[in-house]
Amino acid sequence: MRKSQPRSLLLASLLVLAGAAVALAGGGGKHYSAGLEGLGGSQAHGKATFELNKEGTVLHYKITVSGIEDLTMSHIHLAPAGKDGPVAAWLYPSAPPPKPKEGKFDGTLAEGKITAENLQGELKGKPLGALIEKFDAGEAYANIHTKAKPAGEVRGQIHK
Repeated sequence: MRKSQPRSLLLASLLVLAGAAVALAGGGGKHYSAGLEGLGGSQAHGKATFELNKEGTVLHYKITVSGIEDLTMSHIHLAPAGKDGPVAAWLYPSAPPPKPKEGKFDGTLAEGKITAENLQGELKGKPLGALIEKFDAGEAYANIHTKAKPAGEVRGQIHK
């Protein structure tokens, strides 16, 4: 009986160490978000969240919004804070053409995933890591467009 006790302790210690190693190694991918604030006096607001898988090949996203009316589309654009830039990826709908939602909208606008194949403009044909580099550099923002404000009604810089 005494010989099995050290083995049990050794086995338990190994299991604890293995669990810690798995937790550290399998920590998932990077997380990003953008608080979406109304532009030009708009009271609309929302949030965009992004999670990159640990392989760096798929960017999962969710866009929620409140108090917006007659929205038409949503994108990730490339530009630093305070500047306007070109579209890098569609968020709502997931690809062109625009798909207007008539009237007031509150809730989840879109959930989906972006891969390298979804990138547009200067990032077209590049790996998804090129978009993530723009996120890390503070050079990307999420934008929701409406009929009343076709250039964007709510916007937020994407950050960790």
